[in-house]
Amino acid sequence: MSARGVAMRAGRLAAVAALAAGALLAPRAARAQSVEGEAGSYTVLRRLSYRGAVFDQSGPAYGAAGSLQVGPVRIGASGWSASLSPDGGLPNTGVRVRTTAVTLHVALNPALLVGVREETRRFSSPAGVTLWQMKGVDVLFEPDFGIPGLRGVAEVAALGASAVRGGPNLNVAVQTTMGMTYAFAGGPLRVRLAYRFERYDVAITPPEPQRFDQFRGLMLDVGVRLGR
Repeated sequence: MSARGVAMRAGRLAAVAALAAGALLAPRAARAQSVEGEAGSYTVLRRLSYRGAVFDQSGPAYGAAGSLQVGPVRIGASGWSASLSPDGGLPNTGVRVRTTAVTLHVALNPALLVGVREETRRFSSPAGVTLWQMKGVDVLFEPDFGIPGLRGVAEVAALGASAVRGGPNLNVAVQTTMGMTYAFAGGPLRVRLAYRFERYDVAITPPEPQRFDQFRGLMLDVGVRLGR
């Protein structure tokens, strides 16, 4: 079996193991039923290496997300789209990026959820179209800060299984989000401010220089949460 096939199988096994562990360990106290939805903007800075040089692209992104939780199980979907302009002489005139993702989490307690994430990212530029398809383990931590309406947000996804069309394969794919959410007067209206960082290491053939792709920036979302 190829290294790519081994990585994809390992990612699938890790995802199944995470869900199985969560289902077995989730306590009755984590049971809840709620619906959430939000929309917002994302100031994206993309940094990528190409033939030994590093380049930046930037631009605003807009997206939306929603989730449904029944008992300890939470199902979510999200997406964002951005037009990124090149800085410093990139070998193209810009790129259109579109991302869609689905998640499945199991609550181990009211603040900690473990699960899986499957994501597709599409890059479109004058040079052509590249499609990333990634899946792996996703851990979400939403601690209560002890202040009414204020909760933290910490999410880490390790997407160990990937398939790429129109470009080189990925060796490493890690996504992190850190921030906080505030619910006004304990009501359904919520605002979330967070910082997101993503790192993708691109497969190379020695002696080719290291290649990577990074996305980072601030996210501001406004949404509602209905239920318990």
